[in-house]
Amino acid sequence: MSTPSVNSVSRQILVLHKSAGHVRFALPATLANPGSAAVIESALLRIPGVRLARIDAGTGKLGVHFDPIACSLRQLALVLKGSLEAAATAAARPTAANAPPD
Repeated sequence: MSTPSVNSVSRQILVLHKSAGHVRFALPATLANPGSAAVIESALLRIPGVRLARIDAGTGKLGVHFDPIACSLRQLALVLKGSLEAAATAAARPTAANAPPD
């Protein structure tokens, strides 16, 4: 099974809501899993000014709270796009919960 390209996945990400200091994205199902969430959240939290980045794997929504003086929506989007390849790789790795039995 091949993973979708970064460009095709990035085109599926939608901004659902934006206001000063908060943005909510809808993520494709391929990113709504614990492995991808950990990679994306970690990447966003490394941006100065980001206070919270959390993905709800059940809904596929990513919420980010940030200081709009310290970082921009453009920076968030660029880092999010830059984390997609690693997020897809993390999603493909088996976890203890879905690993095949020995």
